Order: sequence, then C-alpha cells, then structure tokens
Amino acid sequence: MAVPLFVLLGMAAAGATGLAKGAKGVADSSKANRIQEEAERLLRKAEREVGSIREETNGAIQELGRIKAETYATELKDFVACFSQIKHINLKESIGQEEMVHLTENLAEMKNTVLSAVQVLSSGVAGIGAGALLGWGAYGGVMALGTASTGAAISGLSGIAATNATLAWLGGGALAAGGGGMALGTAVLGGIVAGPALLIAGGIFGSKAKEKLNNAYSNLSEAERISEELKTAGVELQTICKKTEQIQRLLKQLASLQQQANRKLDEIVNQRGKRNWKLFSGQEKKTTAACLKLAQMIKVIIDTPLLTEDGILTKEIKEVLGNKEETIKQAELTVREMTV
Repeated sequence: MAVPLFVLLGMAAAGATGLAKGAKGVADSSKANRIQEEAERLLRKAEREVGSIREETNGAIQELGRIKAETYATELKDFVACFSQIKHINLKESIGQEEMVHLTENLAEMKNTVLSAVQVLSSGVAGIGAGALLGWGAYGGVMALGTASTGAAISGLSGIAATNATLAWLGGGALAAGGGGMALGTAVLGGIVAGPALLIAGGIFGSKAKEKLNNAYSNLSEAERISEELKTAGVELQTICKKTEQIQRLLKQLASLQQQANRKLDEIVNQRGKRNWKLFSGQEKKTTAACLKLAQMIKVIIDTPLLTEDGILTKEIKEVLGNKEETIKQAELTVREMTV
C-alpha cells in the first residue's frame, strides 16, 4: 500500500529536525570542549605564575632562616662566650634594675638558643633541611626550637610542614604525603585563596551536549574566579618576599655591628684579663652593658615571627621594619660609644 504523502512529509520533517538537533549537539559538544580547554589553560597559567612567586618567597624565607641561625651561632655565640666569663656582674648602675632583670632573663634564653643553633649548624648549612630553614625564617630562634602556638612540637623543624599549612605550601610540601599544592584551601595565606583551586581533571560532566556546554561555562567561570584569587595571593607573596629581604639586610647590618662590639668586649675580658666586674672601670662597665643591649636587640629581631600561622605578616615584624632606620642608628651609636 502506498504511503500517504502527508506521512512522507512528516517523516522528512522529523528527519530534518533530528539532523538539525544532531548537528547542534555536535556543535555544542565542540564548543564545550573549547571552553573547557580555555578554563584549564587559564587555571594552569595562574598556578604557574603563583608557583613561581611561591618558590621565590620560599627561597627568601629559607635564606632568612640561615641568617638567623648563623647569627645565633656566630655573633651571639661569641658574645655569650665572652660575657659569661665575667664574674659578679651588677648592671644596675649601668642600665637600671628593671632593665637588668629583663636582660638577665633574656641572656639565659639566648644561651640556650645559641647551643641549639650551633647544634643545628654542626653539619653545615648544606646539611640543614629546607623545612628547618623555613621554620627558622618564619618563626625565629626560640619559637622554632620550641613549639608552634598550636602547641604542636616542631623541635628540629624537619617536620615543619606538618604544623603549618602555609609553610607546607610555601615549601612545596603538604599536610599529607603526596603533596596537595593549591588544594590546601583556606589555610593558605590566611584565606586569600578562599577555596581549593579548581582541579579540572579533563572531561566535562554530563553526557548530554547541552549539559556539557553548561558545565563548561560553569568551569570557565570558576577558573576565572580562582585565577583572580591566585593573583591576589601572588601579590601577598611578593610583599612577604620583599619584607623578608628587608629583614635579611637589617640582621646583616646588626650582625656586623655586633662583631665590632664583641671585639671591644674581648679586649676587656681576654686581652686585659679583666673577669671580675668589681675591677672594671666605669667606661668598661658601660661598654659591657652596651654590648649586651646590642645582642639583646638582635635577639629580639631574630625571635620576632615573620608570619602568623595563617600565613600573613605579623604586626610585630611590620613594627620592626617600620623602625629599622632608627634601630640601625641606635646600634651604630652604641658601638661608637664603646670606647675602651
């Protein structure tokens, strides 16, 4: 029996519609793939850029850690060795009762940290773990050798990545074996990166072409958002890196002045053989007290934490840097007045 014309026309129309839908589906799928690839490229580029800044910042903090540890193990060690030979010290007449108590307490702490720094450096800088240097740079001597504010023990600092997510990320480590990279989430840089980085592992969710396209648009939007967050994190990292380098320079200048002060104290104690405070002249007492104050000044800066546990610069380190010019002036004046 012949098929009616209207049926043939209907079948043709349906076929044409099907072909059109099929063609649109192919086009949507192709477009979705292109958008997905763009999202992935955008995220990879942002991660590479912030990764580069991260490495630079990591290197700067490690270098600061090296400078801190070596300053304790050299200039402050030499001061402690010389100062400790003096018997019957009474600094009240030189610096006052209240300040004397404060400095005496810090001297005992300084001795302990000197011993720890010498031990840490006993195998040479090359033998120190990156985590240890990162911890010294971020925390300072006493905190680094004791505990983090969370109470987690970080003695030796080889496991620093296990106590601070920001340092783990900066050092390229992670809270768990195998890394984690940008997926450390809110712990990184104090929540600047507000959520885990979008890990688009290829493929677009959903099997239908239209859903595929919608997911691709959604992924691109998320990648753009995270890319902006990473840029913000990069700016913060650059600030941390710059401030870290400023602290490096400040400590190097102060360490050089401490060397000069130590030589003057050594002249009194070892070259002149004066080890009894009661036999010191007035000027010798002033020189000794000034050398102690300079060492204390350096200790305070070394022990001032660079970063909070949220990965942002501490208020205290900003104050140190805000006063750095005055600090250097005072240190230089102190050394000039140490006439022996």
